[in-house]
Amino acid sequence: MDDLYLSAADQPGPGTEAWFNAVAAVLLLSVWASACFGIPGGLLVLVTLPALLVQLQRRRRLGWLRVDAGGIGFFTGFRRSRELAWTDIRAVEVRKISTRRTQSIWLRVRTGSGRRHRLPALTFTSQVPNPGFFDLADQVLALWGRYSGEDSGEDASTDAEPEA
Repeated sequence: MDDLYLSAADQPGPGTEAWFNAVAAVLLLSVWASACFGIPGGLLVLVTLPALLVQLQRRRRLGWLRVDAGGIGFFTGFRRSRELAWTDIRAVEVRKISTRRTQSIWLRVRTGSGRRHRLPALTFTSQVPNPGFFDLADQVLALWGRYSGEDSGEDASTDAEPEA
């Protein structure tokens, strides 16, 4: 069976440091809102911002990625799901962005019309490392090479591996 199905719920999520930073930001914003708009403003920020953050995290965890003989299907957790046939896909690329403090690596699909789609449920960041990312990226690239008849460019995924 050559199909690959990944769920964002199965991938590593933000660690305790990210949640601590979010809580600290909410508290600081609520203190600022209290100073500017009084107690009701601070309470409004204190209640609505965490609810929004929790809802965004829940929606992100709904994402999925499916790679099979028909093409690539994915749902980011927002908007609608997408189905791309292998004939519509021009490239599957491993993308990497690095700053002084962080590094992010993900897979991106480029279609014949020039649109680019970031594939959900398959990312690697320095804050939330995904130990299986490179193996899964190699599988997606190999399936793309097999089904599309293109060179999968499997060496592209090894170029993006972070230094230990």
